[in-house]
Amino acid sequence: MLAKNIVSNDIMYTVLVNGLCNKGQLENARKILEEMDKKSMVANVVIYNSLIGGYFREGKLQEAFKLHDEMLDRGLVPDDRTYDFLVTGKVKGVDSMREGSV
Repeated sequence: MLAKNIVSNDIMYTVLVNGLCNKGQLENARKILEEMDKKSMVANVVIYNSLIGGYFREGKLQEAFKLHDEMLDRGLVPDDRTYDFLVTGKVKGVDSMREGSV
């Protein structure tokens, strides 16, 4: 982005992470979060929600809950959407575990 003289800001990062997560490119979205860290930029709740939702859609419950913990460690306050992802993901995770044992 710097090579094209695009100034990065939290809105650009939010849109980018959300788009990557919606396309299932979670590794690339996570790299964007790491890039923000290197620039001392604080990711917002929307970015974390996009990542958490993406990990749940991929069935990676443990990673989603780690991101929630990371959010809290950074002083971010989860919103209703965050908790919706966590509760829905947990219920679906339990249901898929039950289906696998039948």
